[in-house]
Amino acid sequence: SIKYFTSSAGVGGSELRDSLSPRIIAVEPLPQTFAALQHNLQPFPQVETVNMGLVSSFSPLSRPFAFFPRVPGNATLCPHEKDAMGGWLHGRVEVSCPVTTLSQVIRERQIDSIQLLKVDVEGAELEVLEGLNPADWQILDQMVLEVHDFDGRLAEIAYLLNEHSFQMNVEKLTN
Repeated sequence: SIKYFTSSAGVGGSELRDSLSPRIIAVEPLPQTFAALQHNLQPFPQVETVNMGLVSSFSPLSRPFAFFPRVPGNATLCPHEKDAMGGWLHGRVEVSCPVTTLSQVIRERQIDSIQLLKVDVEGAELEVLEGLNPADWQILDQMVLEVHDFDGRLAEIAYLLNEHSFQMNVEKLTN
């Protein structure tokens, strides 16, 4: 049983470090950020780190991520969305990262229950959810998603969550 499963874990936020969970899985695709995550979580053996990106299909086996060295938390599979935000991010570097599906991670680690799935993947939220096999939706208790609502993505995710009997609460940030 997994209490907390986070995609794009960053460098090891307090939600990971402060958890008393018996088992946590933190997924981070970028090698630079993954190294910091592993370093920061060394004292917390309950956290298993996975150096891969989560996508809808692991074909191809790697994908190009846009990495912004000065703001690594904005790395994305969707750089056009970052460009549409006004060009405040500079110095983009393309980094090829290994990828897999959420269902593959679940299968490889023999996970039978996830109490909380957190998805914060800077534009690829729908793709992560599309990487779940139908049976794997049944092991999810709750989700927290940060959705970048480009091209109607929020409506697509709402439809998908509804199809799998999840109730949804939306909080929109305004600039």
